Amino acid sequence: MLWFPIMHSIRCAAMTTAAMALITPAGFGQPNARLMPLPSGSPRTFSFPAPADPVISDDPTSAQPIGLGGAATGGDTVRLRIGLPQFAGPVDVYFALFAPSLDPRAILILGENSTLSPMPLGVTPWRTGVTEAVDEDLFGGVPVKDLSPARHDLYCAVAPAGSTQSYYLWQTSFTVSGLARLAVVLNGPGDLLSWMNAHISYGWPGWETDGSTMRTWRYLSPEEVYANGQGDCTAQSAFEKYLLGRNGYACRLLWLERARYSDHAVCYGEGPGGFYYLEHAFDAFKGIYGPFGSVQEIGAHMYGHLVQSDGHEDSYTLSHFDDVPYGVDWWEFHRLLSPL
Repeated sequence: MLWFPIMHSIRCAAMTTAAMALITPAGFGQPNARLMPLPSGSPRTFSFPAPADPVISDDPTSAQPIGLGGAATGGDTVRLRIGLPQFAGPVDVYFALFAPSLDPRAILILGENSTLSPMPLGVTPWRTGVTEAVDEDLFGGVPVKDLSPARHDLYCAVAPAGSTQSYYLWQTSFTVSGLARLAVVLNGPGDLLSWMNAHISYGWPGWETDGSTMRTWRYLSPEEVYANGQGDCTAQSAFEKYLLGRNGYACRLLWLERARYSDHAVCYGEGPGGFYYLEHAFDAFKGIYGPFGSVQEIGAHMYGHLVQSDGHEDSYTLSHFDDVPYGVDWWEFHRLLSPL
C-alpha cells in the first residue's frame, strides 16, 4: 500500500509553496449518467482548489470529489462533503485529512464507523464495495473559529473493491488564516476595539526613521496589519472595515486632509440615530463616537480632535478611500482618493 508516502509527499511538496487562501470553487455538477472507469495500472493522483460543493464527473481528471461548504468562499463554516459518480464496478472509497486542529503531526484516516485514526495505525476504507454514486456530508458544520490557523489537507481515494494496487487519489486543501478566524470570533465594534487595544499599535515598516518624508509608507492590507501588529490610521481603518464587514456591518473609509498639518483616517458606518466612527490609531481619543447627522459632522469631530492634539487650526477636505488598492505609496494613495 503506497498511500502513506504518496499522501505525505503531496503534502510536503505543497507546504513548500505559499499557503493557499480560501479559493472560489468550481460550480457543482449533477452526477453524470456515464460511469467512471475503474482505476487500473499505476496509481493516479489529482490536485484541485477546494470547491464549495463536489464537482461530479466521470473523468477522474475533471472530478473534484471533496466539497468544503461555505468556507470555500470565505464563509464561517466548513462542511465537508464527498461526491462521486457511479463507477464501472464495485469500489472501496477512502478519506483522509491532515488537520492541525485535531493532530498537528499525523494524517488521519476516516474509518467505516466514522472515527478518525492516525495513518501509521493502518489504512482502512471509509466505504467498501460501493456500487452507487456517493453524496455524503462527513462531520456536519464545523465553525472556522474552532480550527487552528493553519493549512488543512484533504484526501479522497477510490480503488477497486478489495484491492489497493491501482487507485485514484484526489487532494485539495484550505487554509484558515488567523485574520479570518478572528473575524468570526469578534462580536461587534466594541469587541474589535478591545482586541486592537491589546494587539495593534501605530506604525508601519520604517516609520520610526522615515515618518516625516513618507518615502517608505505603503497602504497596508488587513492581513499585514494582523501579521505585523501595527498600522497607521489608514491601515487600521481598513483593518476595522474588513473585520466589521465580515460580521455584517456596512462601513466606509473616511480621509481628512489638512492643508498644512497632519491628516487622519477613520472607519465609519450607520447605526441607531445616525453615523458612528471608530477611533483607535489616535491614542488620546480611542473609542466609538456618534451618532452624527452626516459624514461632514464626523469630519468636524475628527478635526476637533486634531486641533486638540497639535493646536493647529487649518482648512481641511474630506474624501473616501474605499476603492484605493492596498500596497500603493503615499502619492498614489492621494491621487486615488474620492473627494466628497
